[in-house]
This record gives sequence, structure tokens and C-alpha cells, in this order.
Amino acid sequence: MSTTVTGGTLRPARARGPAGLQLPRNFNETFSLIDIVMLATWVISTTMPFGWVQPLRYLGAAYFAGCMILFAPQTMPAALRAWPTFLLPVLCIVSALWAPFASDAIRKGILLAMTGVAAIYVASRIPGRQILTILVLVEGMAALMSLAQPNEAGGGWTGIFGQKNFLSGNIIILHVCALGVAFDRGSQLWIRAVSFGLIPIAMLLIVKAQSATIIALMGASTIAMTGHALFWVPAKRVRHLRTLLLFTGAALALISALVIMNLMQVDGRKAFLEAFGKDSTLTGRTYLWSIAERIMAEKPWTGTGADGFWRAEFGEANSITRFFFFEKFTGFSFHNSYLENGTALGYPGYWATVVIAVWGLWRTGMNWLRNQNAINAAFLVLTAIIVVRSNAEIDLAQEFMVTAFFLFIGATRKEFPPKPQATGSLPPPRAPERAIW
Repeated sequence: MSTTVTGGTLRPARARGPAGLQLPRNFNETFSLIDIVMLATWVISTTMPFGWVQPLRYLGAAYFAGCMILFAPQTMPAALRAWPTFLLPVLCIVSALWAPFASDAIRKGILLAMTGVAAIYVASRIPGRQILTILVLVEGMAALMSLAQPNEAGGGWTGIFGQKNFLSGNIIILHVCALGVAFDRGSQLWIRAVSFGLIPIAMLLIVKAQSATIIALMGASTIAMTGHALFWVPAKRVRHLRTLLLFTGAALALISALVIMNLMQVDGRKAFLEAFGKDSTLTGRTYLWSIAERIMAEKPWTGTGADGFWRAEFGEANSITRFFFFEKFTGFSFHNSYLENGTALGYPGYWATVVIAVWGLWRTGMNWLRNQNAINAAFLVLTAIIVVRSNAEIDLAQEFMVTAFFLFIGATRKEFPPKPQATGSLPPPRAPERAIW
């Protein structure tokens, strides 16, 4: 909230509700604490694969939707910035006109919208440092439980998540958020220490899950975050040093690629896949993608309707699951967010997903350019990871996904550049950040 200075002392301004209604002076502080609790509840309910946590999603959705109205002066500008989050929900609801079951299409649209509403509220009310801290603590608990019960299946650990892709997807969030908090000098010492301790645990679980994509992204994110903290941030003190670092890094990457690909005659894609025991079809994904492309070509403007393809009564869906050796129909996907939405919603759904991905990268990138601290770097790196992962998973096509939730938060946040201080003058007084640590 904004602050005013009276008589030389810092005094928080009163929170205002809808239509300028003046709220009690401690109202905002009370809700700040509740916001933190509800964010933790939401992350737990969308991360932990336990039946008892599912009702918490609807409790969180109701809370965030209600508070969006209560704190409209704060949340409405953020909602306008986050307009791409509502593209898919609107298309899902419209597709109820031709979907096999209109109620399912409308339900999916509403739940996708609730995921966006929750992210908008969190982004407008909770500082980025606290958001990352909550993710570190919740995903850290999931990591420790997965470490205690690895549940190896299909060549890789699945932990408490049942599938290695779910395990690796959640743990890469922990890895990047832990790096961001660990390198953030503004975080409390205890949470930085916890984050440093969780980093090797996250790396072990990702390696044990044997997801080739996530292992590669883990390596890239570790280099990016470490290089940002050890080289990029200190380079600010030396004029033109950052430009030199950029050109040096690009030159080294280009030379390495030329040596490996041309001089050593190495097929990078083939070598990478063979290193992790993958075949050229990416474990059958290319087969799925060709089917999705054909369906989009057949129904370019409508698709099958939201929740209209993967149904037990649909013959082609059953054929695909039998092709992958499932004895009976089970939940499945095209393992690609763009093609998944394109199949359900036609080319409008496909391009709406592209817009969301580009919007997420653009907004988090601009926030980082305005204020190049570890927190903004973590949002940018993890958004890039989510966009890359969306080409092999349906993170941007499924409701209540913690990955999509994080992308929406990162893109909705509005970061302001730090104000320069006059030499020899005292820093201006600052309002304390809403925090519980």
C-alpha cells in the first residue's frame, strides 16, 4: 500500500475497497497475513497429489476471486495487464456450443479462469520474494517426501507424484526458486540457508527422474542463475563489462557448437537422446503430434471442443491409449500444450497458447531489465523453462497447474526500477514490506 509521511514519521495509508470505501487501518495488514496462508494453501493443493487437498483448490479460488473485488484498486490494473490469461477460458466456454458435453467445456473454462484470477491476485498483493519463499517451502516438503519414498517406475523415480514427469516438473520449480532465494541478499538468512540445502536435493531428484528435457533445463538454469549472481550483478560496477560478458558468452557458445557439430561430426540431437535412453520419436510424442496436427487441419476453427477428445466413448482416443499399451482407457494427452489446445479449440486455441507463452517471456523479461536482482532473474528463468517444457507437456492446457500459475504470476507482476540515491544523502524512509518473515 502507499504511505504518507506526517510529522516526520512514516504512516501507512488506509486501504480502500470498492468505490473508495475506507477500510479499518489494520485491515490490509490482516489480509496480508491471510494472503500468505492462502497462497501456501493454493500451492499445496495444486502440488501435492493427495485426495484430501483437492477441496482446498476451490477454497483458494473462492478466496482469491472475492478478494479481487475487495481490493479492486490494486487488482484491476493487474487484471488488465494479464488479459492473455483469459483467452483460453473464453474459448473453452464458447466451445460449449459444439463440444460433446457443454457442461464439461464450461467447467474447464471456469477453472482455467480461476487459475488466472488466483495468479493475478497473488501478483498484485504479494511481493515476489515472498512468492518464491512459499514455493521453496512447499516444493521443498514435496521433495523431501519424494526422497523418502522414491517409488522407482518406468526407469526413473516418481516420488509422491506417481509419474516421473510430474516429479521433475515440480522439482525444477523448487530448483530455480531455491537458487533465486539463495542468491537474494534481501531474504532472511534462515530461508537462504534452507534454499541452499534444498538445491542438491532437487538436483538429485531431477537426475533420478531421468527426464532428459528437465535435466538439460536444470543444467541451463543452474548456469544462468549462478552466472547472474557471481558475474552479471557484480559487473554492474565496471562500465561496459556486461557488454563484454555478453559477447564473450555468445562467442564461446558459437565456437563450441561449431567444434562439436562440424569438426567432431556429432549429431547433437541424437547424442542427447541416446545419452538418456530416448528414441527418435521422443517416446512416441511425434506420433501423438502428427495426430493432433491432422485433427486441427480437419477442424481448424472449432476443434473438438474443450474436453472433447480424450473421452472413453471416443474411438480414436481409445486407439491411441491401446497403442501405448494401456489395457483400458485412461487419462492421456498430446504432450504439447499448443497442440492440446489446438485439438480442443482449433487454431484459435493454438495461437492463444502461443500468445500466452510470448506474453509471459516478454513481461518477465521486461521486469528483469527494470530491476536485475535475483528474484526477477528466477521469475525469468523459470518462465523460460515453463515455455520450453510446454512443447513436451500440457502445462498451459490444464487447469490448476502450478507451472501455469507461476508463469501468470511472473508475467502479471509489475517491477519498478530501483530509485537512485543522491550521493551523500540519507536514503528515503521505506514502508516495511508485507511479510511474515
